[in-house]
Amino acid sequence: MAFVEVVRLLETRRGVILDQLVGNVLEAVPRYELLSGVELRESLDGLVDALLHLLKSGDRAAVRERLTQNAERRVAQGFTAADYLRAVFVI
Repeated sequence: MAFVEVVRLLETRRGVILDQLVGNVLEAVPRYELLSGVELRESLDGLVDALLHLLKSGDRAAVRERLTQNAERRVAQGFTAADYLRAVFVI
């Protein structure tokens, strides 16, 4: 099963993947440099948790909830919807 391999890779290489995601988001959406590195990494880590849950269970609710929470937080911080969507597409 392809998803089993993806889950295994996400779980075993999580730190490296998070580092890459942080770098990719910062490169694609420079405005994200306004966030602390810790805040951005924690946000992405929560999304990885939600994606793992989706891959293991097929339940999309956790991903939808996490994306909504992150979107609301970013808008409250002054990010545009376009900034947020660009970051999501990078991820």
